[in-house]
Amino acid sequence: MPEYARSAVFLIAASIAVGCTVDTGSFAASGDAGQGDEISAAVSEAIAVFISEVEERQGGHVTREVGTKITPRKISITVELAWVDVKKLPLETKRIARASVKRDVRGGKWEAVQIAEVDGEDGGMLKERICEALAKREVPIK
Repeated sequence: MPEYARSAVFLIAASIAVGCTVDTGSFAASGDAGQGDEISAAVSEAIAVFISEVEERQGGHVTREVGTKITPRKISITVELAWVDVKKLPLETKRIARASVKRDVRGGKWEAVQIAEVDGEDGGMLKERICEALAKREVPIK
């Protein structure tokens, strides 16, 4: 198993053990280089800006779930965002958006990015942010 895959597995296992999430930027630190670093940074930055805007506008809290899937040929990072209304009890959670980034392990290049809208306006806004960030780096988007 390549070094960056072992590092990614460790990061995921550690995050599950302590109950936190793995940020996509962690992939860049795990030994992946070149375009992968740029894409991870772009997606992370777009998500962070989006989260702060939604929290400021709606007065709630946005949670971030980052999942990774590693196979012999691909690494897939999926980000899911949900908005939590902290003013209501019991707490209500509403999924906002989901974005997926895939990488071909053998070729070392990131494939087209798949972005799925999930709840209208906010999901569309996240999609636009990620598309803009990736367009600057000339990454094809599905």
